This record gives sequence, C-alpha cells and structure tokens, in this order.
Amino acid sequence: MIINMETAALDDTARARFYEICGPGRFPAKAEETRLALRAKIAARGVYSLYAPARPADGTLELDGVRFSCPAFPSGPGWLRVCAYILTIGDIEIPAPDIFERYLADVWGTAYAEAALARLRAVLSEAAAMELNAGELFASPSYGPGIFGMDISEIRGLFAVLDGPGIGVTLTESGFMLPQKSLAGLIFFGDERAAPGRAWDCAGCASRRKNCEYCAASRQGV
Repeated sequence: MIINMETAALDDTARARFYEICGPGRFPAKAEETRLALRAKIAARGVYSLYAPARPADGTLELDGVRFSCPAFPSGPGWLRVCAYILTIGDIEIPAPDIFERYLADVWGTAYAEAALARLRAVLSEAAAMELNAGELFASPSYGPGIFGMDISEIRGLFAVLDGPGIGVTLTESGFMLPQKSLAGLIFFGDERAAPGRAWDCAGCASRRKNCEYCAASRQGV
C-alpha cells in the first residue's frame, strides 16, 4: 500500500529534530531560508505491507518467502503485527554555493525524513489496531539495515517484498537507496504484553555490537 504525506504535517517534527541535531536557536535566519528552499521540493511517500504473525524466532523473520535476520528483533507473544516499509521525501537536492548551506540542507533533509518515519509509524499503528479490532498498540523502533545490528545487505530483502520504484526509490548495485533521503525497515506492533521491560537504547540492544559504527538508533529517538 502506498501512502502520501502532506509536508505541512511534517513541519513541526522536522523543525524540532533539526534543532536537536544543530542545537536550539542556532543560525535561525539562514536555517529557515534553507528549509523553505528545500521544503518546496519535498514529496514524502511511503510503501508498506502489514504481516501476521509477527513473532521472530532466533533473530529471524520470514515475510513473503524472504528471510530477514537481526539479533535484536523483539520476540514474545505480545507482538501481533510487523510492517515492512520503504519511504522517501523525494529528490531534494538544492543548489548550495558553500559548504555551510549544503550542511544545513543535509540536516533538514534528515530531519524531514525522520519526521516522515514518525508519521508513517503513527499511521501504521492505527492500521494495525483497526485490522486487529484492538485498542492502541505499542510500536517498536524501526529495525533497518545498519540499525540494531541488522546487516546492511538486508536492504535487498525489503526491495524484494515491496515496490520501492513505485514511489520513486531505487537500489544501486552497492545497496544504497536513491534518492538519498530514503528510509526502509521493519516496525513491530504489539499489545500491552510487548511493552514492559523492553530497552530500546544502546545499553539494552541485543545486537551483540554488530555494525555499531553504522547504527542510526541514537538518531531514531529511541
């Protein structure tokens, strides 16, 4: 299923994330000028599919015949659905005459991509709850290539089960997504049995420190 996201619905979250990265109140005039130039090019879209059951065994999970592996996958009876997704905010490159402006544009791009992921997670949580005729569900962080110890090569599995090109996202031979400000991964949804006692930070990660140098968990707000 494809979802289109209004940029206005992402603005507040993106602005908050930008200043988390850069520091509160930093260079406000230049930052806003860059944001407005970039914002005009944003076209946030995602493609996703919900699956059941969502109970990985020994860090592996099979979706549509494709096996995914991550040592930190959650497990237990409380996990009721898993969603595979690919999203992008589109090709947002803007001409920037100096390094500082390119830096600001890059941070804004990251902030809007993460805002789109937060929006997608909320939409998916509602969809999963409706499918299960349940109340509010608990949503895990996103498990994606290079995050929580998942190998970067797992990105190919996500493109095998989802139509990335259908939303304008392609995969290079080396495994990088284009446009650059694109994200992909798996999000788990569960009831109250899934939430208690689960640590989502680095200290509680079960990844056995694999790929820590690539891990973006600290930027996922977990």
